[in-house]
Amino acid sequence: MYNETQNSTAEARRLKKRELDRKAQRLARERAKSRIAQLESMVDNLRQDHSNSQIATLMDQLGKVTKERDNLLQVLNSLGSTIRRHLGDSTAGEPRSDTKSDPSQHASPAQSTPGERIVPITTPRSTSETSSSTILELSINPPPPDHFTYDGWNYT
Repeated sequence: MYNETQNSTAEARRLKKRELDRKAQRLARERAKSRIAQLESMVDNLRQDHSNSQIATLMDQLGKVTKERDNLLQVLNSLGSTIRRHLGDSTAGEPRSDTKSDPSQHASPAQSTPGERIVPITTPRSTSETSSSTILELSINPPPPDHFTYDGWNYT
């Protein structure tokens, strides 16, 4: 009888231990699942932040390229005004015999408007070169003023 009670007590302890082991195993699986979910959400957040930083980097690059473009446009405008000023000085006299312009030889600029006067810029060449070679064509009419752009050496 003592042997039977001892066996039943040992069996009860084993059953209780199995139950506790199952419970501990279930809790460990739940903790692992919640940790995995937490890590997955952290990865998603980091990806989102990385995308935001990429967007910020691209916006910075866009700003730099835009400033560079604006600076180049200012240089072009300055060169254009210098050329127009020099053309105004040189058109006071007769054109040279070795510089002539044939409008049929020149393609019209892509941004010209109807009624706008286009003046080709030619340079005197030596006799071995073509005497009517055009270097550049510029519009005589200045573009309309933009109050947010560079004006001479001072910003407006």
